[in-house]
Amino acid sequence: MTVGPTNQHLKFWLQDENKNAFPALWWNYGDKLKKLSVGMNIDIVYTPKVSNWNGKTTVDFIIGDISISDMR
Repeated sequence: MTVGPTNQHLKFWLQDENKNAFPALWWNYGDKLKKLSVGMNIDIVYTPKVSNWNGKTTVDFIIGDISISDMR
């Protein structure tokens, strides 16, 4: 999904091979939404960021770059 006042950012969930899900944010790449799809295999460069909001602590993946590695 896109977020931000002009939908300029992407927010989505990443899932590893063990089915663990992690929230991810890709700043200023909202225009790339159509290139990604559910279940697609991708390689990412990210920086983990600990967030605290409403008493809940989470780790977000701040995306630096994505490479589509889907070989389906």
